[in-house]
Amino acid sequence: MASLKKVLQSSKKNFNDTLYSKDPAQTKFNNKDYGEVLYNSSGSNIKYTALSPNGKYHKLILQFAAIDTEVENIEIKDNDKNTLLKKVDGITPASGMQTIEIDIIGVNNISINVKQSTDGAFLIPLTTSLYK
Repeated sequence: MASLKKVLQSSKKNFNDTLYSKDPAQTKFNNKDYGEVLYNSSGSNIKYTALSPNGKYHKLILQFAAIDTEVENIEIKDNDKNTLLKKVDGITPASGMQTIEIDIIGVNNISINVKQSTDGAFLIPLTTSLYK
């Protein structure tokens, strides 16, 4: 088992760093500071991030929170095979931190597409999201 934080520290090429933050204004959710996150602020058109497990793991345990507005859905795909691995509908800010488990055996590159209005934001903690 490896936290996304540890995997990402070993190789900065394993994720899309455009959303990466250690800023406490962005790493806190429901009075908990997650330390390091992938964070999409409200007003941003970027509703996408990518991970590269390089076929080394069996599962991705993804922690995810919607901020300000509902996330209509999240689509997690195998980028290389253009295959939908998991779709999750209707995550609201009131839902709190959600845990999404995805089978990723043999998957090299993952895309996480978030369908949400530009008024909303989302947070993926790197310290509690895991590869298994």
